[in-house]
Amino acid sequence: MHGVNPSMGWLLGVYYALRNKSVKNLFLSELAVAAGHISSVALTLGPLYYLFTNYMISSWIIGLLLLAYATFRILKRKRHPFLGLRFDLKKLSAASFLLALQHAGTLSLIPVFCISPTLNLQKLGLLEMVTMHSLGVIAGIYSASAFTYVLGVGVLRRMWINFEMLWIVVLLVIGLSILLVPLLM
Repeated sequence: MHGVNPSMGWLLGVYYALRNKSVKNLFLSELAVAAGHISSVALTLGPLYYLFTNYMISSWIIGLLLLAYATFRILKRKRHPFLGLRFDLKKLSAASFLLALQHAGTLSLIPVFCISPTLNLQKLGLLEMVTMHSLGVIAGIYSASAFTYVLGVGVLRRMWINFEMLWIVVLLVIGLSILLVPLLM
């Protein structure tokens, strides 16, 4: 489920709600996180959609780019810079926007462009693509943040998944699939 990764910004939304001691603020903060993420996806998906619908882009190029990006993520072990924890909903939304750009969340939609030979991108418009992705993000953000808010942040220490490594593995699998599926057919 997309959006569950704390680096998408939902954990900052939980902090904001806990600091203000309000479930209402949890809803509002996660709405701000979702808005930042969705606007980032819309901004980056637009050019990708245009390229895939108007030009024949080789799946080899995309596969190699995904493998290169995954390799870059493996080699880059630097953490996010500390931005401070005093923020309002606008700054939270902006942080989510920047986190989504940095994590290249839109890359999760590339298999839809490359692997499905029956997909007609002219029928599936940009708005539908952003809507599909957004629903997954919103579901992930709200479920993870509600879970963490109700059980407390300490639950993350006991039930942690390395989402960063999981994302890198997914990029590697997608990149290799894009490169190998045509050879196996």
